[in-house]
Amino acid sequence: MRYSSAVRFLFVLTLTSFTVSLSTAYALSLDEYLQSMPPETPTEADALFAQLAEESDTLLTSLCDRILPPNQVPDAEAQFAIYGLVKHVVLPGREVQRDRVARCLEKALHNADNPEVSRFFMAQLRVCGDAKSLKELESYVCDPVLCEDAVQSIAVIGSFSALVPLFMLNCNEAPQKDASVQNALARFNSMADFTPEGTGLTQELLMALADPSIQEDQERLVTLCRDALHLENVKPQYKAMVLQALVTAAGEEALPLLLEAAQSSEPLLWGTALFLTTQLTSATTTQAWLEALPDFSAVVQPAVLRMLANRDDPAVAKAIQESCSHDAMEMRLAAYECVTRTSDSSMTGILLDALAQAQDKLEINAIQAAFLRITDLEDAALRALDNRPDYETNMSTETKLVALEIIAERRMGSAPFKDAVYGFIEDENGEVRRKAFAALGATGELSDIELLFQSLLEEEANAEKTEAGEAIVALSNRYEAADDVTVKTGEMLTHATGNNCAALMKVLSAIGTAQALDITAAEAERALRGEREDSEGAAPYLDALGSWASLDAVEILDGLWEKAPDESLRMEVLKHYIASIQRNYPQAQKQQPVLAALEEKCKTDAERKAVNTALARVEKELKQKK
Repeated sequence: MRYSSAVRFLFVLTLTSFTVSLSTAYALSLDEYLQSMPPETPTEADALFAQLAEESDTLLTSLCDRILPPNQVPDAEAQFAIYGLVKHVVLPGREVQRDRVARCLEKALHNADNPEVSRFFMAQLRVCGDAKSLKELESYVCDPVLCEDAVQSIAVIGSFSALVPLFMLNCNEAPQKDASVQNALARFNSMADFTPEGTGLTQELLMALADPSIQEDQERLVTLCRDALHLENVKPQYKAMVLQALVTAAGEEALPLLLEAAQSSEPLLWGTALFLTTQLTSATTTQAWLEALPDFSAVVQPAVLRMLANRDDPAVAKAIQESCSHDAMEMRLAAYECVTRTSDSSMTGILLDALAQAQDKLEINAIQAAFLRITDLEDAALRALDNRPDYETNMSTETKLVALEIIAERRMGSAPFKDAVYGFIEDENGEVRRKAFAALGATGELSDIELLFQSLLEEEANAEKTEAGEAIVALSNRYEAADDVTVKTGEMLTHATGNNCAALMKVLSAIGTAQALDITAAEAERALRGEREDSEGAAPYLDALGSWASLDAVEILDGLWEKAPDESLRMEVLKHYIASIQRNYPQAQKQQPVLAALEEKCKTDAERKAVNTALARVEKELKQKK
């Protein structure tokens, strides 16, 4: 229900007369704000949005959460509130509020899980966004669905200078990205308000840039462009526009000026030169850039290498290989990225050498990414390692970890790699052993389960035991051997104690079959009767049963609760019984009757309190949903 006119008038009067002193005292809830949408008069709107702009980030976030996908009933009041708020904060003198609102919108965009909702928040950022918004928007440039919207938003907020760097992004998932950026740039080139005074360009050249079709003399256009590029009073963004026109008119003949532009210290100018070079595909162009590569700045060189990587030219491949051992890490990183793009298996040996030398975590990660994209990696690595017989013995801890992750990810199960994994299982470093267990789980054979069980029992730390157990489960799943592995685990569990018992219980829980559940229940009952030697008592088994995703586990815990021999054990079972109900009946309305049925089975006040506490939470949740 909307406010009456009298209440509206009083609210506006309060805001306009005593905003500072009474803003907190007369703060509105989100629902009250939404009930006031849309305001009836400009004065009321100004006061209302001024108050809203001063609200907490929590309230603004809640407002953004009201924006729903089109397949749900739209919250028109929430949309209007955000529209009005955005228009309010962009007026002069409201920079602080604008900054807060922009940050909230960026957060909402980040959290949006529907393309239409994302587009809504991008549209608002096009009105009130600032330089900080560009980074959030840039993360959507490679999104196959939101690419065009992100590019247009960046164009509106950041203008020409924010668009050109987007050409440097490698967007395999959004191949339309370059076309979107070109379209956005074209709109800038045709803007009618460019003047000779504002740009430093001649009127003749401006007219040609706005409408190239009117310039019939292409040689004249090339001359105008060349002259403009050498003028000191022309800003980089306008020189970038001129470069674009020059390449369109002159093609390969523009190459010398592109190379010259790449010598600029202005990212906009050298970035434009690199992008435009992608339109010139001749071997002459490729060779010219390779020859000039050492002359560029340390910032430009890696970008040039990335730009050339997509060219099918042996000279480029050689340059990438040489750059893998470059003195500058940025060049090495660029080379690894090029390998990641091209998936060139001939680079395997060079990457192995680079990995052996790398010290920085960033570089190691880049080499790993390159390895993972190489086609036929297993065969290529075997050939490369034939010429590096002592490679494994000289590896650092970091390189061992990376090697094991690669073996696991690419399922490299050849004998040499299996032998390496076996060796790493004996490594003195616990993290290396954990990675080795994971690799064996990904590449091993069913017979390797025996080794993993042995390792699980012999390891001292829980982290290593857990990883060995997960590898056992992985092999069990791969070879469809759940029944045999369950029996083996149950046999070992009978005599296990301490953290070995807990680790074996995790294996049974992960297998998750009815047979595994029965074994767990039997051991839990033994522990409750005091027939096990565990110092932890029944706790590991009850923990497993309480987290088991099965209604059968609920019934088992119900039976164990009845059988528990004393009050303390009954309370311990009840705690896990309630947890099992909450897990297996995730909806509150289904939990309630099951929990309520426990009340009459309670034997002590402590038990009744535990059940009533769980019931109270459920009833509170149900009440909130009404």
